[in-house]
Amino acid sequence: MRDRRRLVRFVSRGRGRRRVGWCLALMAFTGCSDPARPDRALSGEAIDRTTLVAMYDAMGGPNWTANDNWLSDRPLGEWNGIRTNAEGRVTAIRLEENGLSGSIPGELSQLRNLEELRLDGNDITGPIPPELGVLSDLNTVSVADNRINGSIPTQLVRLGQLVVLDLDENQLGGGIPPQFGDLPNLLTLSARNNNLAGEIPARLGQTPRLRRILLSGNRFSGPVPAELGGLAGLEELHLDHNQLTGELPGTLIGLPMNHLTWHQNDGLCAPAGAAMVEWLASIDFTEGPRC
Repeated sequence: MRDRRRLVRFVSRGRGRRRVGWCLALMAFTGCSDPARPDRALSGEAIDRTTLVAMYDAMGGPNWTANDNWLSDRPLGEWNGIRTNAEGRVTAIRLEENGLSGSIPGELSQLRNLEELRLDGNDITGPIPPELGVLSDLNTVSVADNRINGSIPTQLVRLGQLVVLDLDENQLGGGIPPQFGDLPNLLTLSARNNNLAGEIPARLGQTPRLRRILLSGNRFSGPVPAELGGLAGLEELHLDHNQLTGELPGTLIGLPMNHLTWHQNDGLCAPAGAAMVEWLASIDFTEGPRC
């Protein structure tokens, strides 16, 4: 407990914050010592505590709606919005609609047991840090309804446990990394109402468990890739309000969809063949023009 109090006091001072930056950068390679005991390497829990302090400093912690127990010597699991495992390592950050600002710090990559990152509904700016790609246990990244910009980092394709990626209502540009088609556990890819452009990657049709592709309100162009017909479990496909062209591919016929939208594009339409008409009639909700 005394070591924990010394660490919190240290990282709360100005010179401590400066040390936190390079300390976190070196941890992955050399470890970093307890500032109160230079001969002692920081424990996993202490690394997580230092990382959360860096997040608090970078994202306007004093102005958060709720910051109960942050920067205290209480167990991390008692800090508002933090969940931990039996060893005290951080497994979830859930700070939705909590007044966070600034950019997501790359230091979060030091939370090696992190499974959930939920920061929806804040005022976060700047890019998604590519460093998150090293978090092998991360299954949920949900940062919708912020002002995040830049592109979607290709490093996220390393997240083999990723199930949900929710990037809705931000200012992201560029395209969708085609390598997302290699994510073995991805169920939901949602990036509605951004500035994404280019073609929808055909490689997404190789994502074995993908159930929801939600891409409305961007600037995607070109045809809908026929390869999406390979997604045997696809339930929702939202393509409206883009710049897509051509016809809905016949390969989609028979997929177990309950929601399909393709209106407000640059000519994208559903062909009038009997098989397509019958399949569309079987879907709970559809909206889009016929050819």
